[in-house]
Amino acid sequence: MTSDLFPDCRQDSPRLAWMKRHGINIDETEDGFYAKIGHIGHGFTKDEAVIDLAVKANIPLWNEEQFAKDFK
Repeated sequence: MTSDLFPDCRQDSPRLAWMKRHGINIDETEDGFYAKIGHIGHGFTKDEAVIDLAVKANIPLWNEEQFAKDFK
């Protein structure tokens, strides 16, 4: 369904598109969340788990990718 205010809302958010590009999955556990792609990131929230994973796997975050590309 589309509207005049939001004509096309089918585009993924930058964060979700970034997660799909890198194949990142998030699962919930009893003590928080974890994200995985080969490395595992832990956190009390989904964002903390994804950030922990990105740091461990040396992947620029979704909001840092363009900045990282400019300095390569």
